[in-house]
Amino acid sequence: MSFFELLTQSVTIQEQHSSNVGGVVQKTWTDKLTAPARLVANGGSMRKGAETIEKYTRGDYTLFLGFHPDITEKMRAVVDGTVYEIAFVAEVMGKQNYDHLELQLNKITA
Repeated sequence: MSFFELLTQSVTIQEQHSSNVGGVVQKTWTDKLTAPARLVANGGSMRKGAETIEKYTRGDYTLFLGFHPDITEKMRAVVDGTVYEIAFVAEVMGKQNYDHLELQLNKITA
């Protein structure tokens, strides 16, 4: 089974925009892209894993998705109606070039 066949969920990446309405700054989130993805909770053993993982494991969840170089930590992710802040974006190499992204996420609580 290929990596991309494992992406059985959908993520919507949103970016924030600000507008000034009558002297009041209003911030809104708009959809930037929707893509196949896979959300996995980072458990205790993963946090104690290999040094290469430890260097960038900063979130409570890892989101795997195809390569979208314009995704940044200033955006947020929505998976199954739940909103997550993007703590870190890791570009993962394939055999010859960047293959996919692994986003470290934290759930946003109301």
